[in-house]
Amino acid sequence: MTDVLFRCDASPQHGFGHLARCLQLGRMLSEKGFRVWFQGHYSEGAQHRIEQNGFSGSILSIDDQRPMALAIYDTMDNTEDPQIFDLSALQAVAKRSTLCVFMANGLVAPNTVPSNTMVIGYKPSGQNSIPPMVQWGLEFAPTDIPQDILFNPRKGSLLIALGGGQGNSAMLMALDVVAGMSSVHHVDILQSPVGDYVSPEGRLAAHQTFREWSRLPSVFPLIAGSELVLCSYGHFAYEAMALGAGVCVVGQKPFQAEYGALLEKAGFAVNAGLLSTISPEALFQALRKTSSGCDERSSRATAQIARCGLQRVVDAVLTALNDIEVTLK
Repeated sequence: MTDVLFRCDASPQHGFGHLARCLQLGRMLSEKGFRVWFQGHYSEGAQHRIEQNGFSGSILSIDDQRPMALAIYDTMDNTEDPQIFDLSALQAVAKRSTLCVFMANGLVAPNTVPSNTMVIGYKPSGQNSIPPMVQWGLEFAPTDIPQDILFNPRKGSLLIALGGGQGNSAMLMALDVVAGMSSVHHVDILQSPVGDYVSPEGRLAAHQTFREWSRLPSVFPLIAGSELVLCSYGHFAYEAMALGAGVCVVGQKPFQAEYGALLEKAGFAVNAGLLSTISPEALFQALRKTSSGCDERSSRATAQIARCGLQRVVDAVLTALNDIEVTLK
């Protein structure tokens, strides 16, 4: 059996998106006959999600250096600046693998990576693919949406998913702002598996119902049933845009606000800005803007953001691995 290592982290600092992507890729590769391993720093909730996805006993100690046919490096070495990464850590992973895949967090491909390392990125920054070892574009977005999941939102519904932050101030402000929206009649709240729990009890308006969700096997039915989505910038935002929801992104960190601005410039979503600096009124106006122009933005996003981005990642990786193995024979 061929071994694949996912070097990723999931914690309040790192968020859950990287591990979520690795779990999806792991399921796809396990169906291709790969034995899946995870290595990194994981919160208790993240460890539970790894086991819940059928990978019990697959977490290696951080010091384990066993060789791998394939290694996928998908973590943020610098949680404040995605363009910065630990080259020595990447080299150590690449050294013990036949092919290493670096999932780029920044806006451009790094200038220096190990020779056996493929770079894959998707952010709409102007970076182009440089085949075969740099693959870049929205066709590699962090999405794996089943074909039978169709966008069929409940009128007046809004989904809040504010992962990737610490503390409860962001969620509390979001709930208070949403309470002032007369057009919102139902609120779904997706609690983060790596963040602090926030109770919505008593914070929403009398005309609004709510339901809390956590540890869902799939978030897609929840997104597909939501007219509007308020979420942190990250992989979840791309899934919501690809499905067709009206998306308002917020930044828990400065770089997320910067990247959210790129999504607004592309016409895919509304960027509310950095949560720690925007006022409740600014967030309210961003949500109103999201609601008023969501049809046009949704049409543009669904046309350009792939629903099957992770399958394209797998296809590109397996092609590169096969080419390397043929060369080594």
